[in-house]
Amino acid sequence: MPPPYRTRHRLIPQLPRSSSVERHRWGTSAMQRFFFDIDDGSFHRDSEGTDLRDETAAQEEAVRALTEMARDLIPTASPPGSIRMWVRDEHLRPLMELSISMTIKRSGQA
Repeated sequence: MPPPYRTRHRLIPQLPRSSSVERHRWGTSAMQRFFFDIDDGSFHRDSEGTDLRDETAAQEEAVRALTEMARDLIPTASPPGSIRMWVRDEHLRPLMELSISMTIKRSGQA
């Protein structure tokens, strides 16, 4: 199993701790829960989620985590491949899909 990857708040993927979807209030702004599902050759469903301020913050977190995963996994994969991530909202509706991949073509190869 590949190593877990750290988001700002926790490691993903992680074993389910709770299936409840919650809203947290920090000061006057409501936090929303987002779920980050990963396919790095094996599918990992995020059943815990991460509390972030909005979709923009969720996208920034997804890009950061995906970039970190690519740095760790793609160079060691044989052949190099891709990693995909899906972000879902607190109602488990899909919001976005991100992917990163690497292809190596040597000279003289089709």
